Amino acid sequence: MLMTDADLARGAGLLSAAGFRRAWAESPDVARFAPPDAGSGEGPALSSAGAQCIDRAIAPGWLALGDALAAFDPLSSADLTGAVEDALAASEVLVELLGTVNAGRGREVRAAYAARAEASLWGFLAEQSALYSRERRWTGSRFWQRRLPDLGLSRNS
Repeated sequence: MLMTDADLARGAGLLSAAGFRRAWAESPDVARFAPPDAGSGEGPALSSAGAQCIDRAIAPGWLALGDALAAFDPLSSADLTGAVEDALAASEVLVELLGTVNAGRGREVRAAYAARAEASLWGFLAEQSALYSRERRWTGSRFWQRRLPDLGLSRNS
């Protein structure tokens, strides 16, 4: 896997199979442990790896958890832990909702789950910013310059 921005990959010729294999072979630390194979001739598969989330965590009749709720930057290694935490929180919400069907607390329970999801997202973004700002090995790299020292995020944007 190569983490970069699309324009940087395009500029470095990494979107073609040959260009990707060339860069792989020229990276001694990577090639030593996993030499590039001849491959199928197809270019690399591309996908967005930025943090993403839906605008609503829960509504009557459904709730989102794991990657359906929020997908986090893989450089931060947050997805698996977050998915397990979401599953635990969702199970508690479902038990509570099933137990309060006639108690009129459904809206309150859903609001608490949504607030938890929002707090998790903002907590992740703060942690990501702190993690990225500690990285100093590649300060000359355009990829890292775009991420240092400020992600430009605020709760009011």
